[in-house]
Amino acid sequence: MELNDYIHIIAKKWYIVLVVTILSVALSAVYSVFFAVPTYKATVPVIIGSIQQKVDPATGTNLQTYSDLMMYQKLVETYCQFVKTRIVVEDAIKNSGIKVDYDKAIKMISAAAKEDTEFMEISVVSPNKYEAALFANSLAESLKSITFKIKNIDNVQLVDEAAVPEYPMNKSLVTYLFVSFIFGIGLSIGIILLTHMLDNTVKDADAVQKSLGVSAIGSIPFEPHLNKEKNNDMYNIQDDIVTYHKPTSLTSESYKTLRTNLQFSLIDKKMCAISITSCMPGEGKSTVISNLAVTLAQSGKKVILVDCDLRKPSIHKKFELPNNSGLTNILLGEKELSSLIQKTPVDNLYILTSGTIPPNPSEILSSQKYLDLINSLKMQYDFVFIDAPPVLVVTDAQIIAGNIDGVLLVAQYGAAEKAALLKAKESLDIVDAKCLGVVINQIPKKEIGYYGYGKKYGGKYGYKYKNSYYTSD
Repeated sequence: MELNDYIHIIAKKWYIVLVVTILSVALSAVYSVFFAVPTYKATVPVIIGSIQQKVDPATGTNLQTYSDLMMYQKLVETYCQFVKTRIVVEDAIKNSGIKVDYDKAIKMISAAAKEDTEFMEISVVSPNKYEAALFANSLAESLKSITFKIKNIDNVQLVDEAAVPEYPMNKSLVTYLFVSFIFGIGLSIGIILLTHMLDNTVKDADAVQKSLGVSAIGSIPFEPHLNKEKNNDMYNIQDDIVTYHKPTSLTSESYKTLRTNLQFSLIDKKMCAISITSCMPGEGKSTVISNLAVTLAQSGKKVILVDCDLRKPSIHKKFELPNNSGLTNILLGEKELSSLIQKTPVDNLYILTSGTIPPNPSEILSSQKYLDLINSLKMQYDFVFIDAPPVLVVTDAQIIAGNIDGVLLVAQYGAAEKAALLKAKESLDIVDAKCLGVVINQIPKKEIGYYGYGKKYGGKYGYKYKNSYYTSD
């Protein structure tokens, strides 16, 4: 993935960045105002070692060597540890009169040597600024007196007293807010990228190519207005045929692109039978094949759409056709083929509905009569499209795919899992079916835009179509 891809992923989830950042800043503000206890730091400097220079009395030359300086520096580091010993700390507690024990006091103390000098700094941190200064000064005096008692030398020299600190050492509210702001942005970006990495659903053509080794030959946008209408009584299933209902829309243009890609993949075939299936129900395979059939018919090809989903047929509903008799009735010898092929308002497009739902769909679809019927249709039409059931649900799709020229797999954006799509492809491979490609369905329009499609592509040329078969909103 390139930098632009990461930027696009983060931009899609901008609301996560906003919510997490606001939450982080708000929590930080509440903590700093109501819960953060201000602490103060008082520091006292001391010198360890002799401050008298070694001077030659005859010449006045400084006789201090580099070794002397290094010895004093090591001595300073030793005293940094010595100041935190129990004997020094308890003496300082006694002299200062503060009410703490050794275990608590040791957590308040820090000592550090100044690099390349004989200086050390003793610091005390306390929520009481006066206590911090008092205890720091007491520690310096106790260090001096205890050192003299133990070593009988006076090499700890007090340079200055610790001043009472004016401001707490805690970060200011502004600093808290700034740090939490940066933290919130970083955390939200991490969440977004992690969820993207863990997402195992199909969302782009590259994922399809890597998972299956076949191309995504179509990307169909999601129509929000259809989704809204499906949730109320005004929705009409015929509106799914957007290539007829709204021929200048972005979705219609996407179906035309799919049509072109499909024709290129079948460039050597004059007549062919193609089935369409999906991994699971609800991925929109029947809608895709219906619109694809319309676009091919609009281009001048003679097309028949056969509903072979003998368990849950839907083609007749999409084209508002009767389904009293159909495919199964022909195979059972009850009807003639010519009497059940139905015309549609789209020129060159014909429908053969499923007919009566049988108790044994798999046996019917694997019969010789079914194969003879498909071969007969191939002789009469340029394209025979077959709507098959989901391949991972029943075996019907495998039976159909093994006896035709190619199969299209429909994968719903953000719903079809890569593992399921791979299993579906493997199921088709078992019967030596030729997978012509994958159609990624119901892609959000903003994602289509990211891959270079424009909005209202056909509409900018001013095309206007009117028809009486489908109602327009």
